[in-house]
Amino acid sequence: YRLILSICCISAVVLAIPFVSVYIHTNDGINYLLPSVAICFAMRTFFTAIRTPSVTLINAKGLFKENKRANIYEAIANIILALAFVQIWGISGVLLAGVLSSAVRSIFYIIFVERRLEKNRIKKSFFMLIFYISLGIISYLLLSNFTVDNWWQWFIQAICRTTVISISLFLVVCCTNLSEVKYGFGKIKNFLTKN
Repeated sequence: YRLILSICCISAVVLAIPFVSVYIHTNDGINYLLPSVAICFAMRTFFTAIRTPSVTLINAKGLFKENKRANIYEAIANIILALAFVQIWGISGVLLAGVLSSAVRSIFYIIFVERRLEKNRIKKSFFMLIFYISLGIISYLLLSNFTVDNWWQWFIQAICRTTVISISLFLVVCCTNLSEVKYGFGKIKNFLTKN
């Protein structure tokens, strides 16, 4: 799950600015090519989605009420930070507020699940979270510096760069976390043999 999520988010952030450059053709004097917005959208998506397994476990065990207050605190923190950051960074500040509140809440979800439901996995969970974020930063720095003039060029670049990201992340994960890869292949094999 984390591998596929990382591939999607990294591909999105790498391809977003070239997409916008092809999509918006205007001479109104407004700069629509804002890498900070693309980065914040991708990170917000990552942090919101990375907690989905934890939220699912919490709901399945009927422990939602124990997390109710923290969910309200996340919303309040998001609003307060957004109001503060919008004055400094504009739309990027609003998105950054969402990233920060979502990141903190996601970390607390992981801690809650690790302490209450899955013992002794908290170090591995945090290591993997930092690992995927680091891979995302490296991939962005290496692959995001390109321009396109039309949809065809963007489409070719999207295929090439998403393939490179997918293969690179897959190989790195194979070398560092073979159990996750075996689990994923087992799920794929089970799905294919059922149908």
